[in-house]
Amino acid sequence: MYIRFTKPHSLSEITRSIRPLTEFRKHFPVAIIDNEHLAHAASLTNHGFFVKELGDISDIAAVSEYPIVTCDITAVS
Repeated sequence: MYIRFTKPHSLSEITRSIRPLTEFRKHFPVAIIDNEHLAHAASLTNHGFFVKELGDISDIAAVSEYPIVTCDITAVS
């Protein structure tokens, strides 16, 4: 059972953005937490992302401004 609050719309009724995807990518900076250089960081930058490699961090506040955070969860010895 469901409750319908408004008239459903079809996908063809939704207005599409004509802005290129790279315009959206630069508004979502990516923080990388890793003690080594990420090999794909240059590729992400070339595709329009703003990438910041932070190395090891001491507290969570260091990444609080980033909507996307990636990290190395296992250290390889």
